[in-house]
Amino acid sequence: MITAIQILVQEHRVIESMLLCLERLAEQAERDGKLDNERSGTIIDFLREFADACHHGKEEDVLFKFSDTRTVGHGPVEVLRDEHTEGRGYVSVMAKNRLKAVSGNPGAIRSFCESARDLTNMLRRHIQREDEVVFPMIEEQCQSSDADQLWQEFVTVEKIAGGDRHKKFVESARSCCRHFNVPFHEDHITQLIVNFG
Repeated sequence: MITAIQILVQEHRVIESMLLCLERLAEQAERDGKLDNERSGTIIDFLREFADACHHGKEEDVLFKFSDTRTVGHGPVEVLRDEHTEGRGYVSVMAKNRLKAVSGNPGAIRSFCESARDLTNMLRRHIQREDEVVFPMIEEQCQSSDADQLWQEFVTVEKIAGGDRHKKFVESARSCCRHFNVPFHEDHITQLIVNFG
């Protein structure tokens, strides 16, 4: 059986693909002098709903709370929470400037692209830290009963959200990756749809 932490790692692969799309979107906007309306809306929606609400929601509401019960003082999880907040700020700036950037406003394009690059750079470091340091540390803290409880809590989070968002956002990511000619790792995606789609 796939574990709760493995689901988060698989979600990371989807998010990384969309970060590549975001980079291509920013490059295109700077080159063309305007932002792609459809793709920018799709990516911002993905970042808010999948990367933040779905993925960060399971981390903050379930996994990090579990880690807090096993860790004395502020550990690396607190840094990750702060980075989630930082990421929300970048997405907010992009959303605020999006329509003006679509219309070709140079200042809005610049602001959107700077925030896109800052978000991409921060999230890549963040994901690497989670995958290589924090998740293995939490897995070491888990007994089999803890792993089962984490899984059930993840399932509950997804059911409350309607249970179909993985399928919707995986399709959204797949479409963006095709559009921007970015690799999309099907082997990681299948389990997300099987378990939460």
